[in-house]
Amino acid sequence: KRFSQNFQVSLSYTWSKIIDDTPDATAVTVPGDDRKVVQSVFNIRDDRGLGVADTPHRLVASGTWDLNYFKGGNKAVKALIGGWQLGGILQANSNPPYSPVVNLDINNDGNLATDRVPGFGRNSQRNGKFVKFDFRLQKDLSLTERFKLQLIGELFNAFNRVNFGSLTGGNFYNNQAFTATINTTTGGATPTAPIVTLAPRADFNTPSSALESRIGQLAIKLIF
Repeated sequence: KRFSQNFQVSLSYTWSKIIDDTPDATAVTVPGDDRKVVQSVFNIRDDRGLGVADTPHRLVASGTWDLNYFKGGNKAVKALIGGWQLGGILQANSNPPYSPVVNLDINNDGNLATDRVPGFGRNSQRNGKFVKFDFRLQKDLSLTERFKLQLIGELFNAFNRVNFGSLTGGNFYNNQAFTATINTTTGGATPTAPIVTLAPRADFNTPSSALESRIGQLAIKLIF
């Protein structure tokens, strides 16, 4: 709704899906960019799955309400109540997906960052959602015909909602789901071929950090 009758409202919803096979051309350093490479360079199709930026649902709503109803009233009432403006922005969307990986080079390609847990596809896991509401309160004060003063108060994440920043074992794109050990003997003195044992982590997929909490700020703006 465009601005009329002292208020305006905007609402948008997007449904989308990203499917790719890790087409990241920025992987130029070793080992710094190891996690950007496919799990197996000889089977790129094995990495076909959800893109790291996949966001199935995204909702954005915003509004402004101008309390300009006291133009012809008492000057004291107009100065106290008039000139206020309220505004807010609500954002809500799905968190990005991630791949459960092991901290071991299972396929012996020299890359420890992309080997997924056997049986799991690329970016097959997702946890939680992101929701944030920002609020703004503003009052306009006319000093002279040329000068105007704005008093501004803002709250970011006004309801102080906890939004996950990362999960235990890594970030959204490279979360260590399992630990691995290698045994090179079978109880005797003769070494044998390595035997890999994967043990599930009890804390897998649990939050380990959060994004910003509630933040408030005050401002004075002079317009001339």
